[in-house]
Amino acid sequence: DTFTDAIAMESVVSSSDPASSAPDNPPDVTKAEDLSPPVAKKESKKSADVPVQSKRNADNRSASRAENLAVEGVMPDDVQREEKADAIMKSYQVAGEIIDASTKQPLSFSPYLVGFSNKLSFTDANGRFTFEAPSATFVMNLKHNGYTERTLLVSTDNQTGIIRIALDSADASLSLSDAGSDYREIEAYFAFREYISSASQLMLGTGVSQKGFTVTVDFTVSKDGRPQDLRVTSEHGEKKHIEEALRLIRSGPDWVCGSGESSCLRSYTFYFQ
Repeated sequence: DTFTDAIAMESVVSSSDPASSAPDNPPDVTKAEDLSPPVAKKESKKSADVPVQSKRNADNRSASRAENLAVEGVMPDDVQREEKADAIMKSYQVAGEIIDASTKQPLSFSPYLVGFSNKLSFTDANGRFTFEAPSATFVMNLKHNGYTERTLLVSTDNQTGIIRIALDSADASLSLSDAGSDYREIEAYFAFREYISSASQLMLGTGVSQKGFTVTVDFTVSKDGRPQDLRVTSEHGEKKHIEEALRLIRSGPDWVCGSGESSCLRSYTFYFQ
């Protein structure tokens, strides 16, 4: 029916039915809505279709993007960079103490090194240490005067309380490490530490003084152990310090991921004098 016919029909009903003019019998609203002009219905239908069409276009774009990613085998640089940054930025709070294996007494101001930095740190007067680790597993190297040097693989997974590391007196043990089946990570730690000590073109920091230049580099270790996607996440120094840190990572020995990992994320902080 056209809009004109609808009006004519209402007029006929009103004139032929005296009850229709009574105040207590209001017009049939439902029928009035059903008799809306076709043009209005068409516009309403078009408006309702917009979100559906937009969703369809978004789905098509997502499918197209997924196909491109599958073909290329890599993610776009900006997306890949954001996801890796989120993963690398995660840190682990580590707290522990170094004690004498026999007396259980703390070893005050005991020096130690960690595998994600060349900085030499020391325990406090109570033999305790605290720091943030960029990964759940890392290497620690401890050597106190009169005690046997000890290198071990420390894991913060499900770790609660304080990590206690005991050192034996120099004449009580000849063991230099206790990494077990993960000794490859310790070998890689020593290899990189020795490499930067001999290959750095700038003076490395000793850690005795807090003054100096620092550069932190995050990167991905590929299946062949080579660092990729290097990113400077923090720095306090000059351009030459940043360039030297990147050069040492790129030209250094291979890195090792944990057992069962084909690739992994790593972070290393360089301290320069």
